[in-house]
Amino acid sequence: MIKKLTVKIIILFIILTLSAGLSANEKLNSIIDKYFRYNKWSDAKNELEIFIKSYPSDPDAYRLYGSVLSELKLYDEAILSLRNAINYEKSDEKKGELYYNLGLNYYSKGLKSVAIQMFDMSTNLNNILDLPYYIKGVIYYENKDSEKAITNWKQYITLASNKEKKEKMEKIVALMEKQIVDEKLRLEEEKRKKEELMNKLLKELESGESKSLEADKKKEKDNKIEFEELK
Repeated sequence: MIKKLTVKIIILFIILTLSAGLSANEKLNSIIDKYFRYNKWSDAKNELEIFIKSYPSDPDAYRLYGSVLSELKLYDEAILSLRNAINYEKSDEKKGELYYNLGLNYYSKGLKSVAIQMFDMSTNLNNILDLPYYIKGVIYYENKDSEKAITNWKQYITLASNKEKKEKMEKIVALMEKQIVDEKLRLEEEKRKKEELMNKLLKELESGESKSLEADKKKEKDNKIEFEELK
């Protein structure tokens, strides 16, 4: 019994020693392998909270923690974590990615205008990101601003590397542009018909007034003749 207990203690000691020897990146990768891969978000949350206590200025830890909180729909906490990641991150390109993630959380909260601001900051810092333009297009489409949606989706098409997604988006944009043109033509035709009808009514009104005026003049003349005959 004592030997078995001793063996267990030795094994535990070895595990702890090996774990202590891991770098911060290796520990984060271990958390990803154990929990992210299997969608064990609550377990990942607990492990990352322990990790952050040991590495309170690690931007990658806050980035991962923000992703976990977002999966758990804890958007306010996710936003705080991502802002911490931005504060500690030195690379502008990575900051751009973090602002994109931040925008997603604001979008999930229904704060679309703030989300757009975050996506703009994202692309300002990292001009090769395509997804901010895609989500901005979605927001503008939801807000019934088709022209801005198309503008952002065209930028997404320019930057995207996935051929299949690009082709699908190109078809959507082409269809939307056709709908916009068709709608403009319909409105112009409707306006033209209204103007034609208005002009017709005005002419009829003017013609009626002219005939009425001539009739009044004739009546006045006849009355004058009758009056002269009475004299």
